[in-house]
Amino acid sequence: DNLKDLENFRQRPYDYKSHSYNDMKELMRPYVKAFFGNVLQSHSHIYESASGSGFNLLLTLELLHEAPWQLENLTVYGNDYLDESVHLSQALFRQEAQPWFQHGR
Repeated sequence: DNLKDLENFRQRPYDYKSHSYNDMKELMRPYVKAFFGNVLQSHSHIYESASGSGFNLLLTLELLHEAPWQLENLTVYGNDYLDESVHLSQALFRQEAQPWFQHGR
């Protein structure tokens, strides 16, 4: 069962990368600032095709929330061909639920 992938996922390498989620988050921070900062507005949508386990979507959502732009009501969503990945992504977003985002289906 791949739900074990969610245990301590922030400290472990993920998606076949040698970096942990936390490391990737810091590495991606300048990219998100440079490429999303001047484009996204509140109520924007971000779509990721082949989003797999949802780690990249969660990472992007967290970085945008931490950014100084004060974006509100962003919608992030994705798809994946594998049911197992979809279930893992849904479990990830349920596990990491925060008051500033809502998890849908």
